[in-house]
Amino acid sequence: SSGANNEVRALAMSPDNNTLYVGGRFTTVSGTGRNRFAALDAATGTPTTLVAGTNAEVNSLAVDPDGSRIYLGGAFTLIANQSRNRLAAVNAAGGVVTTFNPGADGPVRTLFTSGTALLGGGAFANVAGVARANLAEVTPTGTATAFDPSPNAEVRDVRRDSSGRILLAGFFTQVGAT
Repeated sequence: SSGANNEVRALAMSPDNNTLYVGGRFTTVSGTGRNRFAALDAATGTPTTLVAGTNAEVNSLAVDPDGSRIYLGGAFTLIANQSRNRLAAVNAAGGVVTTFNPGADGPVRTLFTSGTALLGGGAFANVAGVARANLAEVTPTGTATAFDPSPNAEVRDVRRDSSGRILLAGFFTQVGAT
């Protein structure tokens, strides 16, 4: 059996192009039990041995440029039976990164990482224990940075271009004071 048994919402490729990470609402991929997050052999589509299921949907994935971490954002509160509120990181072997636990108080819809920081957007008011409306930047240890543009509504996509500018898409009409 191929494919997922429910919606796939996110895709991310490992830097070596050997592993495709998928996230969504599914509970099986290619006939193998994988709860809302799976790693697939990019050539064959076969699930790898990485198992780090969540208890609710995964909306976004981002892979560090060196491939050492895969970040997950969504509506979940558990990953691999460990408490993580809507933001988590796993290593390439599937272990939950214990030093990364910022938490968000609402769904995370989009992630982007440069390797030195993780940008997350969604419909939340707090990340890592500090007020961050709908967009936050956290360090690899899960600490919120000073970056706080506070879009006035949900962020659905975020990227950083090669010049360092942050690009946003979503339902907001205002960012910061402008």
